Amino acid sequence: MRTRSISDDAYVTSVLEAGQSNLAAFRSDIEELVGGDVTAQLKGEASLRGKVQRYKAADRDIRKISDVLRAQSIVPEGEIYKDLERLQAGAEAKGIKVVQVHDYFQKPDSGYRGINVKLELPNKQLAELQIHTQDSHTIRETLHPRYEKFRNVDMQGLD
Repeated sequence: MRTRSISDDAYVTSVLEAGQSNLAAFRSDIEELVGGDVTAQLKGEASLRGKVQRYKAADRDIRKISDVLRAQSIVPEGEIYKDLERLQAGAEAKGIKVVQVHDYFQKPDSGYRGINVKLELPNKQLAELQIHTQDSHTIRETLHPRYEKFRNVDMQGLD
């Protein structure tokens, strides 16, 4: 059975602590930038540990994990790109950098629909904003348990 190294434990602890200290300001900034129904949360510790394991197994840099601190904005149909435009227009003034945008409305992935925006906060922590319509949010909520099950299929042989 594989064990986590102390450096993995230290990484998980430090990232979750940083995320916790940034959570309220991040939520407030996103609400101010995009408006709408915004929720923000930290990734769970077990989920983060699993993601660290998957990143390392794929020889990916764990410092690139961007969804430890994440927010969701649910907007009416037809407003989704307005949220993205407001975010892009106002982020810099708050010291937030838009690093990457994945538009899963234009290029769907396994039924998932939404816009995922990777952000770099003023303290350099990465974060993610998911922009959804009510329908795409409902689909995400329905598909997510299946996604969680199947993302780990290849990892089960590593124990």
